[in-house]
Amino acid sequence: MSNWRKLTLLLSCGLWSILGCGPSDENSTESILDAVVEGPPQPGPGRVVAITDLPPLDPPPSEAAFQQAIATSRDAGATGAVLTYEWSDLEPASGQYRAKKVLIDFERHRGRVKFLGIQCIHTAQKSVPSDLMTISFDDPRMRSRFRGLLQALTPLLKSATYLSIGNESDVYLAANRAETNAFARFLKSARSDAREIAPHLQVGTTITADGLAEFQHLSHEMDVQIINYYHMGEGFQTRPVAETQTRLRAMLSQLDERPIIIQEVGYAAAESLGGSEAGQAQFVDDCFELWQSWGQQLAFVNFFMMTDFPREFGESLVGYYQIPADQRYRFVDYFTSLGLRHVHGQERPAWQAFKRGAAKLNNNPKVTQPVSGTATDRR
Repeated sequence: MSNWRKLTLLLSCGLWSILGCGPSDENSTESILDAVVEGPPQPGPGRVVAITDLPPLDPPPSEAAFQQAIATSRDAGATGAVLTYEWSDLEPASGQYRAKKVLIDFERHRGRVKFLGIQCIHTAQKSVPSDLMTISFDDPRMRSRFRGLLQALTPLLKSATYLSIGNESDVYLAANRAETNAFARFLKSARSDAREIAPHLQVGTTITADGLAEFQHLSHEMDVQIINYYHMGEGFQTRPVAETQTRLRAMLSQLDERPIIIQEVGYAAAESLGGSEAGQAQFVDDCFELWQSWGQQLAFVNFFMMTDFPREFGESLVGYYQIPADQRYRFVDYFTSLGLRHVHGQERPAWQAFKRGAAKLNNNPKVTQPVSGTATDRR
């Protein structure tokens, strides 16, 4: 198996699980249940900034490279971490958990506000254990198995602040509409189970900006509203940077007064798509400017990403994301130009914009008058 194929399989199961445990550690439920991790999150800044801080992936990174990337993002002002995993990867067989890799990642990001994503849906894919693939989301067996996974992750749930159940759930459900109500019931029960383990945990499901109008109801009984936003139009074309604040404000104004999390926000710098490095830097500046005016309701924003993916890695994901053949090269251009630093770590102007914005936000963490115009809480 090629190195890129290995990276594809590992990263598609969670960007931060690439350095998972060796075979002897993969099914070690007991070790995670007995683990000593951080206690319940303490009150901190009103708003948290994060960035997907993978190191350069070519050549495949060492543990030291991962640690250096995390140190770099800390120095730039990142106070949070988004850590996501597919359920099918965490539970490869019934009752067998690859949970220790999550513990390793939590330890790497000690001291940060942690956003944990468990992907029972991952964009276009249903990502449950293989023996559950044909079972409805609201089947009691599905709930029981997910509860077992949550129990295996108990110490980590207690040290996380946010939990997303399903990543870009609307994309899968738009293609499988008959499953929408069943998933909504599953989501409600999963939130209840997670909050029973960790009452402080703020639970939701991640929806794309384009899916808000149709699938926002999935979040109605959740604690937080979680969105992914990419400044992208048809055919992976980068939108004009002048539209940044208008589009973000329109997106946020569809939500009610509960906390808002932007799990991923990004701008592709590829000139072939209408982007540019100067535009990307302006995009980052505009995101922070809007965030300053919106206030504490916008509680956590993660920029995607710190370092570009190698082109070969982008090409290896075409099949996973079910990209049509005539869009392949545009997708790869898009996916491999989202970094605020080039593929080998050289800074783009957007990196300095990120550092400026994070410094200002961290020095003024509490703004108490969100300019939201939001609707009433519909829970």
